[in-house]
Amino acid sequence: MKTIRLTLTLSSIGILFFFFFTNVAFSQVTKVADTSKTVKADSLQANQAETMKTDDGKKKDKKGNKNEIILYTGVNFTDLSSSDSYVTEASAGYQLGAYYKQGRTFFWQAGARFANAKIGYKPEGSAEFTDIAVSDIDIPLTLGVNITSFMNRVLSVRLFASAVPSFTLKVGDNPYGITKDKVNSFIFYGQGGVGVNVAFVVLEAGYNYGFNELLTANTSSKPGQFFINFGFRF
Repeated sequence: MKTIRLTLTLSSIGILFFFFFTNVAFSQVTKVADTSKTVKADSLQANQAETMKTDDGKKKDKKGNKNEIILYTGVNFTDLSSSDSYVTEASAGYQLGAYYKQGRTFFWQAGARFANAKIGYKPEGSAEFTDIAVSDIDIPLTLGVNITSFMNRVLSVRLFASAVPSFTLKVGDNPYGITKDKVNSFIFYGQGGVGVNVAFVVLEAGYNYGFNELLTANTSSKPGQFFINFGFRF
């Protein structure tokens, strides 16, 4: 009987120890699993937050800096300041060019254009005007403001002012003996104007004022030019 009791007692103690250690092990496993889930959830949230910050940064950069390339052509009307020895009238010429624009509300742009100006010229005593064609390369350097920057891709209304170094390339044949040697090779212009963009279409109008003389032999031949441009932006 003592042997049977001892056996039952030992068996009971063994069963109790088995359940005790089983519960402890199960608790540890559950705790590790919960910790793993928490770490994974925290890592996922951190990655999502970083992605959102990156996307927001890209959106802000895209919204803050708007770069465009504009290609255009147009017409110009040029005359010279008055003189006692001749009279001029504006005739229609043309220009074509391109510029790079950066900025949204306040912007700058730089470009180049080829301009062919025609000036109706009549010396004193002559009965009629004859066009004199002058070709040059202009380098407009521009600052401006976009009044409707909040809807730039749909409608853009811009005001701009430019400094325009201009280099004379050629003077067309004319009956008055005015050749390239009798025209200043460099003229500095001041330019002001307004531009309207509708979607990808660009319209501009403005005025160029020459600060030095066109004709080397005449101290009253500063050019003035009204222009209209039509182009596309990319």
